Amino acid sequence: MKLKLIFAPRFHADPDDYRPINPPHIPPLGIATLTNYLREHNYPINQDDLDIKVHHYNSTKNNRKIDLSKFMDEKRIERFYTKKEDAELEAEAEKMLKLTKVKGVDIIGFSLMPTDNPSTGGVVLALA
Repeated sequence: MKLKLIFAPRFHADPDDYRPINPPHIPPLGIATLTNYLREHNYPINQDDLDIKVHHYNSTKNNRKIDLSKFMDEKRIERFYTKKEDAELEAEAEKMLKLTKVKGVDIIGFSLMPTDNPSTGGVVLALA
């Protein structure tokens, strides 16, 4: 059984007014610790930091950027959760998934930043 842990991207915003800010410059230590623990216990596991990959992708592409701000609309995320479809959110998720390899993986786990903005859960919902 192949496992993969993904550090999920999110729209990095000031928690007071949701204006965009740069992503944190601290590596996701929790996911690295869990990956190491599972490897030490002989689980075939890979990890990936999609947060930094999306940031890098967006900083190097002039067009076709991944628009994480679409995930900031709480009502839209609620509708997506209940109706299971939103073409725009799904299109953004597809762009993100192209930055990682999930083919042949049996179980994918997501590591999240604190849920102080709506994009945290919305992005993971769309990726799943």
